[in-house]
This record gives sequence, C-alpha cells and structure tokens, in this order.
Amino acid sequence: MNKKTNTESENLAKPLLTTVFLAPYLPYGLKIKYREHIGILLKLWQDKDTLYINCINGIGTFVNPTYPNEFKPILKPISDLTRPELEDAEFRYYIDYLTYENQGVEWTLRAPYDMIVYLLSQHYDIYGLIEKGLAISIHDVE
Repeated sequence: MNKKTNTESENLAKPLLTTVFLAPYLPYGLKIKYREHIGILLKLWQDKDTLYINCINGIGTFVNPTYPNEFKPILKPISDLTRPELEDAEFRYYIDYLTYENQGVEWTLRAPYDMIVYLLSQHYDIYGLIEKGLAISIHDVE
C-alpha cells in the first residue's frame, strides 16, 4: 500500500503538457506528433488533468493523464536561435536577451513582448518543454 502511495505522489510531481504551454502557439500552425502521425494544432481545451487536442490532419483525441506521452509538440530548441536570425527579425537591440547563454524561461520574463511573439511564431521552445520530455525537438523528427 505504501508503494502505491509513492507511485501516486511521483505521478503528481511529473510535469504535464497543458493548455498553458500550447495555447500561445495556436495561431502559428504548430505541429503535433501523435504516435507515428504528425498534424497541425487546430484547437485544444482542458478539463482538469485531461488535455484535448484536435489537429488538422484528422488526429483528434485526448491526452489522458495516465498516458501523457501520446501527443508531443514539435519545437525548435532555443539553442538553434542565431544572432543573424534575430538581426533579420529586427531584434538588433534585444539580442542580449537571447545571447544570455539561453537560460530558459527566466530570460523570457525580461524579453520584450514582440520577441516572445516572434519566438512562438517560429515554434521555438520558450517553456523548456523539450528538456522536460513534454515536446520533441524538430531535429528528432523523421
């Protein structure tokens, strides 16, 4: 019985993919991998711990908290972001935010809003989802 309690508490401590992480990408055609299928995120909603995802290519089902790895967004690691890309996107004056050794979510709290919108539109992993095992790097998709 004690072993079951440990398992339940461990499950509660595991990070889950939620609408908080995916909703900002909705306007930008984010790709989602479901098993061997890839679709484009169309809509999502959440009911407690169950995340419902609907994709354009017909993948439309839910992520049950018992099986959290069924759906994964396909994102670019922040480490892929280059100085020339930022300069081309006219962020010359804000490059220091991202050349800050890519320190994860903390730098996004100081980055200008238009830069965050740009990163979302280009499908960069601004929430550290790849590291948490909640997303797949674009480099790992065949």
